[in-house]
Amino acid sequence: MTDDEFDFLDEVYFVTPYQEIKAALAWEEQRMLGCIDQLVLKGWLRCYAGADTELSPQEVNTQEFTRYSFLASKQGLLAHNGH
Repeated sequence: MTDDEFDFLDEVYFVTPYQEIKAALAWEEQRMLGCIDQLVLKGWLRCYAGADTELSPQEVNTQEFTRYSFLASKQGLLAHNGH
């Protein structure tokens, strides 16, 4: 797990909108999007298109990351807490 992945997962113990995470981490857009992409690929991050509309990994659209909310998956929490 990279430091960025650890820091990102630290912000998503609860469903959190992209803009709140971006404000908390103060990262540039490309850094945020790259980290999200890696976390989704690893299965460590769940994406939501609405308050209770979870997207399957196949439904996740990288072009829409800024519109999503995020939550660490069980695997992501285990990786984060074991870091």
